[in-house]
Amino acid sequence: MFKTLFKMFSLVGLFLNFGVLTIYGEEEPLNIGALDEEIKVEEEIKIDESEDTIRIEKKIIKRTKGDIVKFGEDIEIDVGERVDGDVVAIGGSILVRGSVDGDVVAVGGSVKVDSTGEIDGDVVAIGGSVERVEGGKIYGDEVSIGIGGLSRHHIFGIHDFGVPSFFTRTYSVIGKVVRIAILLILALLLAVFLPKPMARVESTVRLKFFATLGVGILGEILIFPLLVALTVSIIGIPFVPLAVLALIAGLIFGYAGVSLLLGRIFIERVDFKYTSPLTAIIFGVILVELVSLLGRLVGLGGGLFEGMGTFVAILGFLVTYIAWTLGLGAVILSRFGTREPLVPAVVTSSEESQSDQT
Repeated sequence: MFKTLFKMFSLVGLFLNFGVLTIYGEEEPLNIGALDEEIKVEEEIKIDESEDTIRIEKKIIKRTKGDIVKFGEDIEIDVGERVDGDVVAIGGSILVRGSVDGDVVAVGGSVKVDSTGEIDGDVVAIGGSVERVEGGKIYGDEVSIGIGGLSRHHIFGIHDFGVPSFFTRTYSVIGKVVRIAILLILALLLAVFLPKPMARVESTVRLKFFATLGVGILGEILIFPLLVALTVSIIGIPFVPLAVLALIAGLIFGYAGVSLLLGRIFIERVDFKYTSPLTAIIFGVILVELVSLLGRLVGLGGGLFEGMGTFVAILGFLVTYIAWTLGLGAVILSRFGTREPLVPAVVTSSEESQSDQT
């Protein structure tokens, strides 16, 4: 317990220190680790047969013992350099041309492994991408999380607005249709194999709409600080990929639960005779994604239609954002569908009359 508290206070102090340095204009970025370095010079003899000469080339090998953590600065592990530990950049990118024994994590940046680079552990990029040049080696897992609302590869399915050409707009429509199909298949699989947890998520949204929305927004706000905390704590770096997978699973699971609820409401309103959960999910996914898809279809006309399509696409983004947020909140409140929503007890008329008599 005391060790955990010590780590928490150390983490808070680290962020406060970084904030003070930023406010008072410290010129040098805050660097942690890389204090124990060993530099060796190796001589390599080469014989040039064409000129019958012998050359002695000196090769510098730099070995860093311990972790490297830097704030607001890029990190480059050069050719011949070896790091016996983890490499973490907060607010910067990482270029690996040498070798790293541990994990490599960039928060607010990207990670690039050059053809001569070699990483024994995991590679994580939060707010950036992981790029591996042919010849580069990564023996652990590769995880990249794009941060930002207008990325084409964003998990919420938000596309760039105001695309410049007809082919790009067509690509946007095709990509949207493919994504809808994938989401529909995943939602149907969840409904088939996890019907009871799915029903609990749906009930949570139905019975606690505003509480679910609030918890979902709070969860979205805390996701990034949580990943940063895991990254800075070093010992939490191995858990970052697990946290990312849990987040993706929770988002998809919650999205399916919201789609199930919307589909049930639609079926009740139109008095449709097919009332199975699978039918409800199909209608629900279509309802969530319809406005956004219409915006892209309208934008295919270009010119004035492109502007109209952008406006409709923004409305569609708001609909899908609310759906994803509600789903995340429902998953948190229901603990991945393992907990029934707490509903106040309903007092019957007979109970009311007895209470009045007493």
